[in-house]
Amino acid sequence: MKLFKFGKKKEEEKKPVEQPIKVTTPLEVACNEANRSDLYDALSHMLLLNPSRLGKKIDELVETKNPRDLTFAANIALFEGDIEKARMYFNEALNLAKETEKQHYLTIVQNFDDVAKIARNTWEKEGAYKIEEKKS
Repeated sequence: MKLFKFGKKKEEEKKPVEQPIKVTTPLEVACNEANRSDLYDALSHMLLLNPSRLGKKIDELVETKNPRDLTFAANIALFEGDIEKARMYFNEALNLAKETEKQHYLTIVQNFDDVAKIARNTWEKEGAYKIEEKKS
């Protein structure tokens, strides 16, 4: 604060408070479009941006019986359009996960149909490639 000659205080100029910029991810957009913003937290922990870049084969990942590797396998299967394998791998990961991780897996498993649609929409918007569901 600055003082004038006669002891009066000059009011400081108030600077406008800058609002933080909200960055919306493609996953957030896909969740909102599906009216399932409640799935964002679980998907943000479990969904890979582009599973084709992982560089591993599903068989290698499944053999480890590690929840994280099973999650990767589920992402690859889902990315390739094999919905049932993806569902199976997420279920296995849920059964093997530590208690602290189970909630995300449980959310994915309980809402799998919506999760699959959101994942595919996210990958399509990101230009990963157009996904076609495998016919059984």
